[in-house]
Amino acid sequence: ASSASDSVAVVDAVEPDRLHVVGAVQDRTRLRQARSIVGFTDDSDNLYMVVAARGDFPRSEGYVSIVDVSAARWSQGPGTSHRPRVQPAVVSSVRECRPSTDPTFPRLVGRLCGVSAVALHGAFAVAAAERIASVSTISLQDVARPRLTGSVRDARLDGAHQLTVYNAVAYVASRWCADCLVRVSVVQ
Repeated sequence: ASSASDSVAVVDAVEPDRLHVVGAVQDRTRLRQARSIVGFTDDSDNLYMVVAARGDFPRSEGYVSIVDVSAARWSQGPGTSHRPRVQPAVVSSVRECRPSTDPTFPRLVGRLCGVSAVALHGAFAVAAAERIASVSTISLQDVARPRLTGSVRDARLDGAHQLTVYNAVAYVASRWCADCLVRVSVVQ
């Protein structure tokens, strides 16, 4: 994922000493400031990437997008110099961030404002949003329609920028909580 070009590139790593890009997708909205990426396969063994895209500061709209890199998107032959090539595509996304309607206290409201990290837990993406101090779960059971299924907010999550999930617990690192590692249960 590239935050500078709002894109996701697919790199062939079959030969680790000869890496090369075999495809990319750019989306100036749904991949804006892409920060984190993780791959998963659906029940039909189709490969997808889940991308956390923060959005531009100060708006930080925040999208969690699904990028299709399944077998149907790959080609190889004379048109590709006989090298495998892929045409990834953003197939869906979920966004939950908007400006407050309160003119006396302008702020962002939602659960994915400034989403900066994503991990997997079963058929769910777990996303940390640094601008809104939250961790949310997103169902990936229907890749065409991912949906927010749960969320927790906590001041210690302000500036959350990294997370991993192990044994149904999300471990979240925050920029502003230098001496803490926040544990969040992601049991459904």
